[in-house]
Amino acid sequence: MYSTRKIIFLSIVTLFSIFAMLSFLNIGSEFTAERMLFDATTVNQGVPLNPTETVLGTQRQVESKLKEIIRRFPGGESAKQAHISLAAMYMQNERYSDAAAVSDKIVKRYKKDRGLVSKARFIKAKSYELKERWDKAFRELEYLQYNYGDTYLGLQVPLYIAQYNKNAGNEAEAQELCRKAVGFYKDKREKNENTWIGYMASDLLVMTYILLEEYENAGRIIKNVILNYPTHFEPQQISRIELVFTEKLNRPHETVRIFKNIIAKTENKALKNFLISRINNM
Repeated sequence: MYSTRKIIFLSIVTLFSIFAMLSFLNIGSEFTAERMLFDATTVNQGVPLNPTETVLGTQRQVESKLKEIIRRFPGGESAKQAHISLAAMYMQNERYSDAAAVSDKIVKRYKKDRGLVSKARFIKAKSYELKERWDKAFRELEYLQYNYGDTYLGLQVPLYIAQYNKNAGNEAEAQELCRKAVGFYKDKREKNENTWIGYMASDLLVMTYILLEEYENAGRIIKNVILNYPTHFEPQQISRIELVFTEKLNRPHETVRIFKNIIAKTENKALKNFLISRINNM
């Protein structure tokens, strides 16, 4: 049973997805875009009153509109986004076989778009995982890692597989997979210095060391990332810095030093103020 809050959230997400996709269409299609958005919004207005019935109606209308975009604008970016949104919607609604089928179409139709294909393959792997067919999910993920290891999702596969096994209680296998992930990310770092791949590999290496509870190694890489990729700093790294240096290594002075280093380099005033407040509250 869907909660009213979840239904409202999913409806809003799908509406924004449709609007974003329609923005790729030409000016002459604006009336169609507005009409499609209006139709979806009309369905969405009834959500608080009758959530069970409304969510089914919303799903059917959104599905219909996504398929219409794919049919009417097959050669544009909108069709690509429509395919991915359709697969994601099927996943949300636990229609895993339908999601996998859409993923297969994406791989076949857009084979040259590596970023898009990597998303499709991950969705297919996730559909197998949620159907409790980890053997098939693993094969998809392994293919993604070795053939699309230069994409955002392909890079994350080694850690994802290790985390899955840890969550499943397979500690020994998780440890072995973490070791393999460390090797994978070290290799990517060395071969892709000063690039987004190098940054991502470094960040994922930190998370792998945290999963291994090797906090000294995690701390060493954190310092290296901040030194070599100062413009790539992201807010979620703050919690990792505090976890590693303050909580696990009991070196709050290191946390303060790193935060001051970031404050000195960043032009983001909001980030500066936030880090200053974190220092003052330590």
